[in-house]
Amino acid sequence: MLENKVGDLYGKTVCLLGYSYKANVDDIRKTPAEKIERGLKMKGAKVIIHDPYIKGKENNVPFEKALEEADYFILTTAHDKFKKYNWEEFNKVLIDTHNFLTEVKDRIILCNGK
Repeated sequence: MLENKVGDLYGKTVCLLGYSYKANVDDIRKTPAEKIERGLKMKGAKVIIHDPYIKGKENNVPFEKALEEADYFILTTAHDKFKKYNWEEFNKVLIDTHNFLTEVKDRIILCNGK
């Protein structure tokens, strides 16, 4: 889906916002984000994640660092904490798979896969 909109992902950095299997928990067992991460890596993308609930995953970075490093973002888990982030300056491609960030919808380039 992302590749269809932005082209080749080889050498690009993609941040998965949320990695746990459901919102507001730290459990990553059977998380759909793992399949997305694998698929992106197979296409040559570097994958980082930002999940405020997950501890100990080596590619989990603070949001500020994700903003600096990532070319594209995919919201994979709709954590309530994400609503509290400052989205005023956000100007990157974001796929919101949950149609969750409605207050910044005018700045989301892709929303809910469309």
